[in-house]
Amino acid sequence: MSNLIQQGKNHIDWLENKDFENRISPILPTHLRFDKFVQIAKTELKRNPDLMRCTPQSFMGAIIKSFSLGLEPGGVLGLSHLIPFFNRRANSYECQFIIGYKGMLDLAWRSGKINGIQCQVVYENDEFDYEYGLSPRLSHKPSSADRGELKYVYCCILLTSGGHIFEVMSKDEIDAIKKSSAGASRSDSPWNSHYKSMAKKSVIRQLFRLLPISTELATAIDYDERASDGGQFNSQVINTIFPEENFEQQKLVQQTAEAVLDKVDTKSKAQRIAEKAAV
Repeated sequence: MSNLIQQGKNHIDWLENKDFENRISPILPTHLRFDKFVQIAKTELKRNPDLMRCTPQSFMGAIIKSFSLGLEPGGVLGLSHLIPFFNRRANSYECQFIIGYKGMLDLAWRSGKINGIQCQVVYENDEFDYEYGLSPRLSHKPSSADRGELKYVYCCILLTSGGHIFEVMSKDEIDAIKKSSAGASRSDSPWNSHYKSMAKKSVIRQLFRLLPISTELATAIDYDERASDGGQFNSQVINTIFPEENFEQQKLVQQTAEAVLDKVDTKSKAQRIAEKAAV
């Protein structure tokens, strides 16, 4: 039995546990030291206390997965965000990381497949026109005065192989994506604090389906799509290095054992006969 079970199970216990440090340090990405990992984890817990409701395994695993893509969660860059998600199947809160707009752009540049990328928001008073087909075209001239309400978001990509592609989405289409996101209604969701950035990311992700993208970017998109239904399974990262640390299973076993012991008659036959005789 490891020190983690003996000394506690919450997030701070994990972060300050020497056994955890010794086991996790070798698997961290080369650009992430353990002290940096702890600093980011504690900062995110302070920024969003609801993360304490998530299992420690999923919280730590989400940070590791985000860094494995070269994306630092939280912070001013907003490359990725750590979001609590209630997993009905597991009946517990789990931490999911959602890739931000800038994080998606960063991964796109690193893929080596593009020479340029531009994402813009179109408002009702802008001059905007586009056409798909054999001769696709797009024209956008922002209004110099009051631009009005948001109407569209688009993304254009210049390919290293030559040529360009673009994707346009209306606000209704973007709101439909937001509505389908299980965590969008939460006050700490980036959909509520960074709507335009999330809208741009939605268009980028749609456009990336048409690109010969890198394995890293494909993995990132897969993680990001799984975040909407709690399907990242970030706990697996920690459970791999702590195979004996299946806390929920151990808790169930302990509770079952205690219930059984309560019903077991541990008295000897002589004691039971003596008790009956005394009545």
